[in-house]
Amino acid sequence: QLTGRKRVVLWPPEEDGHLYVEGSSSRVANIDAWNDDEFPLFRRAVPARRECELGPGDVLFLPALWFHNVTSIGFSVALNVFWRSHHGDPRSG
Repeated sequence: QLTGRKRVVLWPPEEDGHLYVEGSSSRVANIDAWNDDEFPLFRRAVPARRECELGPGDVLFLPALWFHNVTSIGFSVALNVFWRSHHGDPRSG
């Protein structure tokens, strides 16, 4: 996080069946006030969620396949880096 603050909510991969995922996104637009009639399983994912607030200088590592929801708290600038571990011989490309 370069400047400003962000709220980050994370769910582990095993919660995907409760998050109404389509493609790489959840159909649940409001994670704090969802519609129980439309998304009845979402309530089951709530206890598994982890939440933090990032401020200037903070770094957060998101493990592969973890679902996340990020909300800026006012003006915010961040830098994202997508990193992929390559196992085996580094010369293999």
